Amino acid sequence: MRGALVLRPILDTLAPEEAAAGRRVRNTAIWLALAAWLLPEYHALGTGTTAHRAIICGAFVAAAVAAQFRHRYRWARVLLPVASCAAAAVVAWFGHGAMWGLAFVVFAVLVVAGGPALRRALPLPPAEEEFDPLPPRAGGIPSVLSALAWIGISILFMMEWAGQAMVVPTGSMQPTIMGARPPRASGDHLFVDNFSYLFRDPRRFEIVVFEFPLFRNLYYVKRVVGLPGEHVEIRDGDIWVDGKVAKKPPVVQQSLWRELYPRPNFLASAKTIRSFQQVIGSTGTWKQVSETETRCVPGKEASFAWFDGSGVYPDVRLVFMAVREAGASVVAQITTRGTPVTLTLPDTGAATLAVGKQSAPFAAPAGPFLRVEFCVADGEAWVLVDGSEVARAAVPLDSRGKNRVEIGAAGAAVNFRDVYLGRDIVYTAGDGPAAYDVPPDGFLFLGDNVEGSADSRKWTVEVFHPKGGGAPILGATEYPDEAGNPKGGRIKIEGGSYRFFDVDAVPRELPRDGTTVEHGVRAPFARRSHLVGRAILIFWPWIPAEAGFRPRLIP
Repeated sequence: MRGALVLRPILDTLAPEEAAAGRRVRNTAIWLALAAWLLPEYHALGTGTTAHRAIICGAFVAAAVAAQFRHRYRWARVLLPVASCAAAAVVAWFGHGAMWGLAFVVFAVLVVAGGPALRRALPLPPAEEEFDPLPPRAGGIPSVLSALAWIGISILFMMEWAGQAMVVPTGSMQPTIMGARPPRASGDHLFVDNFSYLFRDPRRFEIVVFEFPLFRNLYYVKRVVGLPGEHVEIRDGDIWVDGKVAKKPPVVQQSLWRELYPRPNFLASAKTIRSFQQVIGSTGTWKQVSETETRCVPGKEASFAWFDGSGVYPDVRLVFMAVREAGASVVAQITTRGTPVTLTLPDTGAATLAVGKQSAPFAAPAGPFLRVEFCVADGEAWVLVDGSEVARAAVPLDSRGKNRVEIGAAGAAVNFRDVYLGRDIVYTAGDGPAAYDVPPDGFLFLGDNVEGSADSRKWTVEVFHPKGGGAPILGATEYPDEAGNPKGGRIKIEGGSYRFFDVDAVPRELPRDGTTVEHGVRAPFARRSHLVGRAILIFWPWIPAEAGFRPRLIP
């Protein structure tokens, strides 16, 4: 009897009945399809491209359809395991190690087969029937209206207590978050989590919505780079905290790459690989095979082609597909601040990742086809082959020199396909100082569109000292309007008075006689009381935009 009390709830959860089992698998597949559609653009999750995302969603939707009809039609009973395994396979193929597709297969097997099998195997007494005093639930239109009412109440509750929706009018966070720009009438629509920061402080590189410290009636969206009590420096394009470079989490780093040379996909027109030019004096030949593929036939020594484009930066990401002949080695080199970082992938033997003259061997997959991702950022170099990280090494940040990107081959011919080159975000001091001491209750914010962001580097106030030694009053030198356009002159002189709004958006009027003013005093920090929440989701527009896939969770 005790065994029945423990096992029966478990079995009821897995598969209380044939139809319920199908419904649970169906609902799980639908939620996983939605999750795949909204996850960040991150290769390890299988959502690095819109095409991969669509294929994963399609597999889960097929599993949902099969689960819905499996107890009615034979074709659905055949399609369900096939679609479930396909969902796991495409996640594993595109995600290279992501386990949520495999977890779905295990869940489906437990629900559809495990529960009924355990029920037949275990001698459980039948459950006692209990009298149900509740009347039958109404169906039809009343049921639909009731469901809609509960959905509306839930949305209102979430908007009031758990989060809020907002539209981003400016381009200070582009291309991570797009602002209004022709032909778009408005910017990205965000959902903001107002709940998390009630229990913790923001973490570095999170995207935070906060009240503009110099005019609290306005909301700003920026990325937090400096936390309370830290010494933050903007140096050589990177963020340094207490003397060490701040390394971005992998999923954040993935979202910050800026495309320099695109590989083709079904949303972009094909561009030739001719942006890579053969190095002068390099032996061998380079021949264009198609718009997206070129063939390198090296001579006695390795043959290289370099990226002949503007804007090669110290922190870059190089991605390509290589098709090797027997005995061929794929060679790629990123020269960052004068330090060469060289990747060698031979057909046989150990591969190497060399930083300067220091070389380290590692094991790389064999075979003619390789998908290579070679990155340098934040003082590190790392290599992914077929989606799995195979090597990582430290890269000096104090060297000086030119930047360069090269690909090549040695030993035998190699075909290069679908080449992509991106750069990391390059932080600059702009009009502000290069170093900040963040106060104990302060946060330093920067925009991803560094060149066009009115962030902590640009915030200044006018400090008014009233006659008679009263407390100083702060007013913003300028702040943007609702469309994000800066408007100066908010501090007006009318007659013998200063008229302005202070930082709490309270109108002020002070006599000019006896009032002293400090002009352009920097006020780069937001306080804990200014925080509104974390931007977690772009839910509109529901189409891929010029900056990539938009409806997605924000890392």
